[in-house]
Amino acid sequence: MQRWQHAWLTVDTANRQEIARVEQFGAEGWEMVTAVPLGGTLFILFFKRPVPS
Repeated sequence: MQRWQHAWLTVDTANRQEIARVEQFGAEGWEMVTAVPLGGTLFILFFKRPVPS
């Protein structure tokens, strides 16, 4: 059975540096599962990635 790591990140999409953090998560193997709007340009992003064997 596959095991998963989970993480979350609060992001202001109007801030380019925070978008770069999301891109870095992707480069590290994280897959975004969902995005929950907090209002305006703020979101909580939920991620998962397989636990290395």
